[in-house]
This record gives sequence, structure tokens and C-alpha cells, in this order.
Amino acid sequence: MSGRLTRRLAVCVALGAAVGLVTWLAGMDAGHALGLAGAVAAVGCCVAMLGDRGAVAWPPEPPTPREGLRRDVAQLGWAVQTRRGIAAPEAVRRLRSVAGQALALHGHDLDDPAQRPAVEAMLGADGMAILRRGGAETPRTGVFEAILARLERLAGQPRSDQQFTREHEPRGGRL
Repeated sequence: MSGRLTRRLAVCVALGAAVGLVTWLAGMDAGHALGLAGAVAAVGCCVAMLGDRGAVAWPPEPPTPREGLRRDVAQLGWAVQTRRGIAAPEAVRRLRSVAGQALALHGHDLDDPAQRPAVEAMLGADGMAILRRGGAETPRTGVFEAILARLERLAGQPRSDQQFTREHEPRGGRL
């Protein structure tokens, strides 16, 4: 037995003896006081033994992450609309990933310093300040929504080189 368990059992036996002594001094006959002391010690020992056991329940299964859950939408809504009127960092991270995808459709990279002027022309200076990597600026909700609207328009536009090929392809279609 471990030292901790031995101490617990000793405390339970001492508690039972104390209860038996107090009840005997209070006027209970010796046989009943001894029986009560034994019962208190036995219950205490059982409870002390159960204290060392771990939980026997199965651990809950971790939730499987799926895209587009209602919970995700609700969390993103709360992240955008905070009490202070400032978008939370989680919302800015999501906006940054959406911006990267929208810019990739047009052949641009948000993190490429060489493409910064072209990206800034598409997103605006305030958009670049918020979306650049390492930027600690947290936008107000109105600015966040304006950047999101720009990204929606950008994602809906065809690439400039795609427009060129569509205009100049032969009438019969592609070869």
C-alpha cells in the first residue's frame, strides 16, 4: 500500500475511535459505542479507498471538425461583432485567409513584397495595413465589412488575363 493510502486508513480508524469515545462519554453503552465506532471507521475506509480510483467513464469523443457548421458561423459572427465595435483577431485571421484565396484567383500573393503595389491597389491602403502579416491593427466593424465587400467584388471578377483570352479567342471556340 502507498503511504498516502495508509495515512487515509489511519485517519479513518482514528475518526471511528473518536466517534466511539465521544458517544461512550455521552452515555451510550460500551457495546453500542464500539459498534458505532467500527461502522464509522468502515464507511470512512471504503470512501478513502474509492478516492484513489480514477474515473471509469469513457472519455468523450472529440468533435470532428467540419467546414460550414452553424457553430462556425455563429463564432465568426461573434468575432466580427464584439462589444467594443472592433473585429476580434479570429475574424481578422479568417479575413486574411479569404483575402489570400481571392488574390490567388487573380494571380497575386498577399505576402509577396514585389506584388504589394498591385495588391494595395485592389484592397486599398487600409486593407493592406490590416491584412499584412504581423500587423497588430484590429479594424472597426465598418472597416472590416468594407474590406470584406472589396474581397467579394474581387472574387466575383474574372482575372484580367482571362478576359483577354476570352475576347481574342477564335469564333469557333478553343482548339
